[in-house]
Order: sequence, then structure tokens, then C-alpha cells
Amino acid sequence: MTRRAVRFLLRTLLAAAWLGHAPVSAGEGPAVAIAAEVGTAPDGGTRLSIVLSRPVEARAFVMERPDRAVVEMPEVNFQLPPEAGRRREGLVASYRYGLFAPGRSRLVIDLAQTATVTRVASAPRPRDGATLLTIDLARTDRDGFRRAAVAPEPPPTPAALAPTPGDTRPLVIVDAGHGGTDPGAIAANGAFEKDIVFGVARELA
Repeated sequence: MTRRAVRFLLRTLLAAAWLGHAPVSAGEGPAVAIAAEVGTAPDGGTRLSIVLSRPVEARAFVMERPDRAVVEMPEVNFQLPPEAGRRREGLVASYRYGLFAPGRSRLVIDLAQTATVTRVASAPRPRDGATLLTIDLARTDRDGFRRAAVAPEPPPTPAALAPTPGDTRPLVIVDAGHGGTDPGAIAANGAFEKDIVFGVARELA
């Protein structure tokens, strides 16, 4: 058994112990993600497995520029170790996660090469009360990936700004680009992109 497999097993056992002492019902808040591992899928592709405190309904799609797979799910409290998602393995170059909108979380998988999501499953494990969310990826060519990819979400329409009476100066808007429920990228030291760009935007303003 490899060292990574041992660490994953230990985290799973800790999750089982935690779940055994602190059960979470459907009405008590979001599911908790406690461990994750990237490995080989049964069909030879790549599988990302996440241990959750309870089942969630998830859907996945792929997007171009940059090539990535996106998994949407109800709000999840991600308590993964700091190194999670930073190591390239198989079709997964890296992955990141977080709250995307109120009540909604996203897992974004940066692809090492074009791939499609062949399976997303969330199955309870009766032996310890945990749930295993699995995302399977399979290689595809560029044309196949382009056909499977969805269009990027359009940016929100900005609200109309009323001009100040008597002020003829042009209006300049500084948009930091991230904020609120969208943290942007997360640095190795835990810093949120939204905090950095907001600081730059304030200095610029």
C-alpha cells in the first residue's frame, strides 16, 4: 500500500469516527467533505473520489478555454487538507472547490488533456455512514470535447447607475472580478484571490 493510499485510508477512518459521533441530518446544514483522492477509474480513465458526510446530488459538464470539468452540487463544507487538488495525476492537472453561490458549491477540475465526464455517482457506505462521491473522466479528442463542452455562463448584467445631477465627469467603474461567494483561486498559503484583487481595486480607485 502506497503512502498516499495510507493517508487516504486514515482520513476515511477519521471521517467515519467523526460521523459516528456527530451525525448530520438533512436539515442541519451542508454536507462535509473530509477526504479526497485521485486514482484510476475501472475503464482506465481517471477517478476523483471525495468522502462526504452524507449523499448529495451532483451534475457535471465540461468547458473549453481553459479545458475543465465542472461538478455542481448543493452547498458542501470542504474540510480537505491544504494539499488537496495540487498534484497532477492522470487526466487531472489540478482541482479546486468552494462556494459558488448561496446554497451551491462547485468542484472545478483543470484537465491535463481533453476528457469527458463519463460518470458522477454519490453512494452511501453503510459500514461507516460516509458517502463516496466519484467523478470518472475518460480521454477524448478535441472535436469530441468541443461537442461536449457547454458555453461559458454570461456575465451578470450590471445594474444601471444614475448620474449625479450636475456632474459631467465621466464615470469610471473598477471591477475587482471576484467577491462574495466566489473566492477565485486559493493560493498555497490559503489567501483568496478575491481578497487580493479587491485590495488592488481599492488602491486603484
